[in-house]
Order: sequence, then structure tokens, then C-alpha cells
Amino acid sequence: MSTVSCNKDELFVEEKEIVKEETPGGNNEEPEEEEEPGKPDATLPCDFTLDNVEPNSTIVINCILDLEGKTVDLPANVTIDYEGGDIINGTINFSEGNTIDGNLLNSTLIIGGTKPQVKDPTFNFDPKRWGIVEGKVSDDVAWENRNILSEIFIKVKELGVNTFRIDEMDAYFKVSKDDNFPPKSRMADIFIPSDFNLIMTDNTHLRVQPNKYTDYTLLGVYDVSHVTIKGGHLHGDRDEHQYIDHGGETGHGDSSLINLEAAYDVVVDGVHMIDATGDGILVKAIGFAFNPDYNPSNKILIKNCIIDKSRRNNISIVNAHDVVVEHCEILNAGAPTGKSVGTLPMMGIDIEAYRSTDDNGNIIYYELAQNITIRNNIERGSVTTAFTVFIGDDVTIEDNETENGIGYAYATGVKIKNNKITGDGTDKYISAIGAGKADTETTYDCEISGNTIVGYNTAITLYSKDTKIFDNETEDCRRGIFVTNSNNIRNVDIYGNTFKSDRSNSAGFYAQLAALNDINIYENEIDVNGNAVHFSSVNLEAGTENNTVTVNNNFFMSSNPAKVSNSNGIILRDNN
Repeated sequence: MSTVSCNKDELFVEEKEIVKEETPGGNNEEPEEEEEPGKPDATLPCDFTLDNVEPNSTIVINCILDLEGKTVDLPANVTIDYEGGDIINGTINFSEGNTIDGNLLNSTLIIGGTKPQVKDPTFNFDPKRWGIVEGKVSDDVAWENRNILSEIFIKVKELGVNTFRIDEMDAYFKVSKDDNFPPKSRMADIFIPSDFNLIMTDNTHLRVQPNKYTDYTLLGVYDVSHVTIKGGHLHGDRDEHQYIDHGGETGHGDSSLINLEAAYDVVVDGVHMIDATGDGILVKAIGFAFNPDYNPSNKILIKNCIIDKSRRNNISIVNAHDVVVEHCEILNAGAPTGKSVGTLPMMGIDIEAYRSTDDNGNIIYYELAQNITIRNNIERGSVTTAFTVFIGDDVTIEDNETENGIGYAYATGVKIKNNKITGDGTDKYISAIGAGKADTETTYDCEISGNTIVGYNTAITLYSKDTKIFDNETEDCRRGIFVTNSNNIRNVDIYGNTFKSDRSNSAGFYAQLAALNDINIYENEIDVNGNAVHFSSVNLEAGTENNTVTVNNNFFMSSNPAKVSNSNGIILRDNN
């Protein structure tokens, strides 16, 4: 095996025996050590070419090897090592068994022939070596930036790279086009391939080039698997966006900074996302749930992220299974900035699968959002709610700290547990926890437990059937649990809760204009300014004559423990 280097003298140095000579008088001093030859200047031209490289040899690049636009054919089993130099301006046709150090890859070196393997599966991206233009640029330059980054992801992946590192870079990317018709966001994303780790630092800033389009994505994870996106800053264009057509300032909500579409086993870790024109992160599928080619996103982990000031939602989970969102800061979803306003629904996290009904009332499931966990997050400043399961199943929302409310609408198997929800006492927040929608048969088997709720007009608004509400603590709320305008609330257990409030006419449990059946309220501690429990116009409709609400074994500390007016089926017993 042979080795070629810019400084050939370094490669073959004959060992010499060092003999100490005695000086007269026996004073033997150590001779001064000779200085080692210095490292070659890697900016100098190489004194060799690649024209006559032998098979099974190693080439050390510690100089500038200018191919001068030529094409070089390498024999088999050649290794090209990096020691500070470069190979520029030409094409290398590689053969079987060739290896190249990834530090030598650049925009002027064309890789041909058989794909070589890189020595290290970790690639350190230098934007200047690849032609990325940083700072504010024209649309044409931003489009070229997009092409460079998207193509280099694919190129190095084909060479065996699985970890792509970006440090210092602050650049704009045009990720939208005039022909962005379906599949819309697929036309111009920066694509991330399978089995790939994109690792960024606090010095990395990827920015959306300001545009007029309604549907685009900065980073697209499309029908791939085993992907990690870690660190860095992703910037949307919401304050510089051109809100033309599509609803104007209240439209343009279909874009995202990260789109996970039919993605499997994806981790988004420690990414800072800000100013999305639509969503910060969108998680969805390819195809509809009733089709044989249905391909939902699956096994998604979003953690340690800061998502701030998305115009629509900070995270939208539309069509996905097995999703975890944890240890994130969810901030200012939909909040106006002074330069742009939000667009509905303006939630911190929205689980929003779509479904409809046919002419016979049967549900048609276009999308499914299932087995989702939202835990240990902090939410502040969302315009509407912190976390909502609008349509979804088997969702756990636990151990979060929020300013805005948590709730579900058309959902089954939802658990809202051990959250701390703190309003500011101004009643601008209507309900801390919203449990269901009025008169729906498709919301059931839910649990609300262990939550601490402070400073809300209503702590829990109840509409769902087959629900357990227990071990919650509410303070400074006008109503602990409120039920109104619903004729389908049944099989509910409310127990072990503590309701405390000094607000005028506050109540622990208040129901009005509702039909309630098989409701059990027991072993709660209620210390409020008004009535501990208050029923008004309950069970008056035809068919509710045999409905029952049992209130028993509660500890009422209020001066007005119970009030029942114009209601039927209310049973009060053994309360203190």
C-alpha cells in the first residue's frame, strides 16, 4: 500500500540512534533536542496529482489540489485523507472500495462513478464551502440557498453520513413557489432524508424568505423514518409576509416551520421556533384513514423546544399516532405582534383530526389522532387555549404548567392530570378545563384528576358523559364545576375534590338548564362564598323524570350549603 502527501519527506524518515558523548571533566549535559519539522502549509498548492494513483493507496491532502476542471478516474480501494487541505475545481470518478474524508467535500468538487464512503458518518457543514449566502438576500439567492442545503442533505446521506452538523449560519431560504399546487408543501421544502440527524447550535439560524404564499414548510420530514432535528433557531416570516388573497391577514395559516408528514420515529429536540406564519410544528399523514394507502405519522417525540408566536397554533397534531410532547415552552400562540395578527384557532397545542358524518349519521374518519401525551410543558400567552383535543382519542395531558385552559371537544379516553392552571383573576379566561361539547354522543371515558386551578371564572365546564372528576383543587374561581345547556350528561363521578373561593356568590358545583342522570357527587370539600352546590332548572325536559343526581358525604363549609330550584331528581344526603 502506498501513501502520497504534499510533503513526501515526512512520510519516510529513517530512525537514527542517538549516542551521548561524554565531555571532559565528567560534566555531561543533555544535548538540545532538534525541533520537529513544522506541519505543511495547507494553503499551498500540492506538488502531486491524482493522475497515476495506484490501487489500495492512501492519499493525504494537506495542500490545495486544484483539478483545474479535469476529471480524474481513481482505481479501487483508494483512501483520501484530510489534513487541512482541499480538492477543488473538478470531478473525481470513484471506484469500488474508495473512501474520502467528508471534510474535503465542497461545492466545486463533483463526485462521479461509484459512490465512495466517507470516513466519518458525521459531517460538519461549512456554509461558505457550499455557496450559502448569509444575511438578507434576493428571492433568487434564497431559492439557491434552499437548493444547496436540501441537495447536500441528500448527497452526503448517499455517501454514508448520518449526522449533519451546522454551527455558524444565518441565512434565508425560499421555500415556496408559484406552482405550489398539491402536493403543496412538497414542492419547495428543505427535505430531510431517512436515518439522518440534523444537529444545529445556538449559532444556527434558518429563516423563511418573506413571501406571499399560504402553504409552505421550512423543514420537511416527508414519508421518511429515523430522523432527529436538534438545536438551532427556525424563523418564520409572519411580520414580513404578504397577506394577499386567501383570507388576507386572518388567513394564510397553512404553512409551518417543521412539517412531519407520514414521518416515523422522529425526534425534534431543543429547537427554537419563532414567528411562524402558520404553525410552528405540523404533524400529519399521507392519505385518508379510510384508504388502504393511509400513512400516518407515528412515534413522534417533540421535547425541550421553545415555540413562540406562531400565528395559528404552536403545534398542530392532525393525523398521527404515538406522539409525545414534553419539556417544551409553548408561548404566545396567535398573539398579535403589532405587525401581524393571529389566525384561528390560535392554540398552544391543538389536536385536530378531521371527521364528518354521512347521510345516515355514521362518522367518516378522514384523519385519526391517537395515543398522544403532552407532559411537563410550560404554556404562556396563547390567545385561546393552552392545549385542546378538538378531535382525538386516548390523549393524556399531564404535569403541565399553563396560563390558559386545557380541554377536549369530540374525544374519547382523554386524561387531564396533575396540571397547574393559573389565571390572573380577571375572568378573561372563561374556563380552566373544558370537558366536552354539549349534547354529543362521541365524547366519553375521560378523566380529570389531580389538577390545581387558580384564578378562573370557571374551573371545570362539564359536558361529557362517562367521566370521572377527582382529586382536583380549585381556588379563587367563581364556579368549581359548571354544567349548562346540555341534555346528555350521564354516568359521571365527582369525588375527592377541594373547592375554595372568596368570590361573591361563588359555588362548588353549579348546574342550570341541563339534563343530568346518574351523577354522583361525593366526598368533596367545598368552602365558597355562595352555595356549595346549586341546581337550577335541571331535569325538566320530557324523558328526564327518572334522572338522578346524588350529592352525598360531602364536607360543606359554606354558609349556604345547597340550593335546588325548579329541578327534579336531586338527592342530598349525609353532607356536613
